[in-house]
Amino acid sequence: GGGAVPHWEVGERDPAVVATKVRDDVREALEARDPGALRVLRQVLRMRLRHNMDPKSRYPLGDQVRSMRAWKCLGAAHVESDKAIVFNLMVYVIMYVDGFISSTKSAAEIEELVGDLHGKTTLKIEDHYLSPAHLRQVFAHVTRSKAAGALTAFEIRKNFTCGAGVDRFLADNPRVTSVALRHEGVHDRSPIFLALAAGAPLARLDLGGNPGVGSAGARLVAAYLRGNGTLRALELGDTKMTNPGAAALGAALAENAALEELGAGMNLFGNTGAAALLEGAAARGALRRLNLGGMKQLKKAPLAAQVQALKGVCAVVW
Repeated sequence: GGGAVPHWEVGERDPAVVATKVRDDVREALEARDPGALRVLRQVLRMRLRHNMDPKSRYPLGDQVRSMRAWKCLGAAHVESDKAIVFNLMVYVIMYVDGFISSTKSAAEIEELVGDLHGKTTLKIEDHYLSPAHLRQVFAHVTRSKAAGALTAFEIRKNFTCGAGVDRFLADNPRVTSVALRHEGVHDRSPIFLALAAGAPLARLDLGGNPGVGSAGARLVAAYLRGNGTLRALELGDTKMTNPGAAALGAALAENAALEELGAGMNLFGNTGAAALLEGAAARGALRRLNLGGMKQLKKAPLAAQVQALKGVCAVVW
């Protein structure tokens, strides 16, 4: 397609506004799987960099494109000003879009990325600038490999794969029961939710650091929990979950006797959602740890009685 025009002005000066809108544009283009939209976005970002950034600054474009990794671009700890945060975000998008459009790797590159699978129980891939197509290649390679018989878990972190292909991979490899897709651009229509709907017998699921999951994704996880007897640990921290999502999870907890650990911190829900989770934890008594940390919006006093009732049964972290 010809691509959509990004819905923010090149002349916008507020770094927070720019960062938010750039992220929105990237997510929309990725979800649409529209290389044309990605190309337009890349062109506009390049124009903005030339227009607004001082080429003599300590953040020269050429050096950034050659050397920066995605985690550096997205982490505010690695930059010293709002201007640099926006700059790094844009460079990351340009790098990612280039990789997304040229989306496949050679068999040798995939083999090197995965490494020797003999005797390996966990496949870990972190910060390798992978696209959705790259992850599908990784999964296909592992599925074909005769050396992957011991594999029971995978951890994919800090790329932008959206968890592509994970539903088929789990269906083809039922021995894999531990899944981590952290900071991967997972959203509420990502394939992991197809795997859950199909009843994948997972023991651990970590979707932390994926704001696109939101309450819609939390509801899908809740539906999975209601009829599930295998999942022991669930991480949904920093997923932009609001009260409706937390309420759905709380109701599911009341029907689930298997889950022992739930991470729900750094989210957007308030006391209503927290109360629902605490109520669900108390209903069955299976949950041993509930993380509600990193949410200053929670008022502890109204929740104190519920937390006290769980003492000795479930450790509540907030």
